[in-house]
Order: sequence, then structure tokens, then C-alpha cells
Amino acid sequence: YKVSTGRYMVHLSFMQTIVALKPGNLVRASTFETYKSQFDQITKNPGLRQEFMRYYNNVQAKLPPGLKPEYAAVAILLILIVAVYFLGFTKILMAISMVLLILLIMGPDIMAGHPPKTMIQYFPSRCRQTIEQSFPMLKGRYLTDKVAAGIVIIMLIICARALFANPKAAARANATSSPPPSREILEQAYKLGFDDATNANEFGASLPKITEKVSHRLELDNDDFIPDTGDPNAFLPPPPKKSGGFGMSQMMSIFYLYRTATQLGADPVTGRGFSMERLIANARSMQVWQMGIMGFSLYNLVRTFI
Repeated sequence: YKVSTGRYMVHLSFMQTIVALKPGNLVRASTFETYKSQFDQITKNPGLRQEFMRYYNNVQAKLPPGLKPEYAAVAILLILIVAVYFLGFTKILMAISMVLLILLIMGPDIMAGHPPKTMIQYFPSRCRQTIEQSFPMLKGRYLTDKVAAGIVIIMLIICARALFANPKAAARANATSSPPPSREILEQAYKLGFDDATNANEFGASLPKITEKVSHRLELDNDDFIPDTGDPNAFLPPPPKKSGGFGMSQMMSIFYLYRTATQLGADPVTGRGFSMERLIANARSMQVWQMGIMGFSLYNLVRTFI
């Protein structure tokens, strides 16, 4: 939407041209028409077809003789399905995000066939260029090559820690409760209490006897045993910790919301500038699945503070 003219810039996929139309002359496309238009844009755009064939030929040249890129893609898809089954969808998604981030930064050098030493030398500047493209407001403002490389490396380290974390091991490390007493010890404790009541003894007269037995029994089974304090709730497990906190998931939500807002509010011709009126107008024409992702990202960010 162009604020200066009050018109929408519409790309006609069947003609591969851009026209400016008034809002009153437009009708919202159905889901089928939207996907059909996107398919036509991919298949009929000469520039996209030429770029696709260039990448296809580059991949074909790097594969072993007789192996087509589409066969390699099917093999990779099967490997991903098996990995999701054994490792989980979240970890695989995070691993794919890490790989895509590295390819996005080092892609130009990889396609140019630069040696690893040259890729490492260009890595800081590539990081700065990628961050400036994602966050135009940072361009020319205290963002040096070293700072950009540090930001990317920290993000990769956080992702790697989350990727290789073992939730079961963490749960065992955080567990502090002692194993419950056996049925035999409970029956002895009940009998001692009954005998105290029958003999009119003072309450808790036989408690030291059963406490000594329980302590000795549990010390043999658990080196981390905490002596009994007389509290009947001492053997109950601790309450589960409340999940939440600001982590990598929230950072990705912020990045997606910021990126979407800048794209919706930026000038469609120059790609610069920001207009709240343009953002609102473009947001109203978003697809349902895009609104769903935005809503999920917003919920993921808000639930941290609830």
C-alpha cells in the first residue's frame, strides 16, 4: 500500500507486471486463488526460473554422477522424518534454523567457491550485512563487524545448548526428594503408635525407634538422604518448577514480529521508511496462516510475563 497515492501496488502474476489500483477496485482473493497466484509467480517469472535453474545446476555439479538433486532432496526428507521421530520436532526445527542461519550468512561465499580460510575472513562482515538487512535501523549505528559476529556466535551457542540439553538428566539433577519408606517400615510405625496409645504412653514416645530404622534404611539406599525432621510431608516430592522465562523461543518471536512489522510498514518501492497507516492497511490483507503465526508469536512473548 502506497500512502502517497492511496493505492495498492498489485503484482499480476499472469502478466508479470505491477499496477497501482484503488482499494475500491480490489476484491480479496480466496485461499485457492492466492496459492494459484503464488504458483504462477514461481513458474512464469523468467527471473525466478533462471535463478532456480542456476542453483539447480550448481547443486547438480556438486553431487556424485548419476544422483539428481530431486533424489537427494527425497533422501534428506526421509532422514528428517526419522530424526523428528527419534529426537523430537522442536530440536530438529532448532537445528534446521541454525543451519539456515549459517547458510544465509555464508551462502554467497559458498556459492562463489571460496576456500574455508576466505569464508572465515569474510564471516564478520557477512554477519553485519545480514543483521543490517534484517534490522535496517541498525545500519551505520555502532554495528561493527566484530559486534555482529559476536551476536551471531552467541545465538548459535544458545541454540546449541538448547539442542543438546537432556531434560531427563536435568530433572534427575534437580530432584531432591528421598525415596519413600517401605511398607514394612510403615507397618512398624503404625504398630508402635498403636502400642503407645494402648499403654497410655506420651505422644511420640516410640518415634526415636522408627526414626532410627528409617534413617539407617535410607542411608543404605541413598547417599543424599536428609535426616527425618518429624514432618509427615518430608517424603513428598517438591512442587514442580513453573516453566517460563525469556529464552531463545521468545527471541525468535520478537525477531519475527519486528521483521513482519517492518515489511508491512515499509515503502513497497524503496523498501525504506515506515508508516503506521501502511502497516495497518497491509496487515488487513494478510493471509490467515500469516495472522496465525503472528498471533502465536505474540502469545509466546506475552506468556513469559504472565
